[in-house]
Amino acid sequence: MGLTASITLARSIPKGSVREIPSFPTNIPLDTPYTVRINEEHQVAVPYMHALTSRAASLGATSPAPGVVRMALNHAGGIKCVSIPDELAMFTARGFADEHKFLLELACSTAMSPAYRHALFWRILDPMSELSVEERQTKNVIFVVCGGVKVASDELSEYAQILDQAAELEREWKVVCNGTDIYVQK
Repeated sequence: MGLTASITLARSIPKGSVREIPSFPTNIPLDTPYTVRINEEHQVAVPYMHALTSRAASLGATSPAPGVVRMALNHAGGIKCVSIPDELAMFTARGFADEHKFLLELACSTAMSPAYRHALFWRILDPMSELSVEERQTKNVIFVVCGGVKVASDELSEYAQILDQAAELEREWKVVCNGTDIYVQK
């Protein structure tokens, strides 16, 4: 799972009130793959991953930018933290390449994945999911596709093999949205 999972820990901190986090709840294991640091400039607690285990790590970022976390927390519509498995990003990259003849690196296809699994799309966009079919048709969602420069056509062939092997093991992908497991059909 990528860095997106770690942003779920980001929360607002009153300026100057906390300089460090003395402890975590007891249900978080000591070998947790991240630490949390306070960024007083933006008044947020920011998670930092110890290591990147996702293949969608082209930028090598181990944390979200504190200013971006602050902007997201200030956004009137709220934020949803979604973490997807690499295989779902691979599925999206292949689908996008087939459909648009354009290669995406996994970091970009991660953001595009809800567009390729409509059940996931509507779960993430709740409360829009409560809209009628007619109301949904009047709404627009724009995905900005950068593509990226760290992708080659050979990788898409590799993704096909990985996806075939994964399909033999499980029929669904586990996606985490705001701490809740969602199962998406492969």
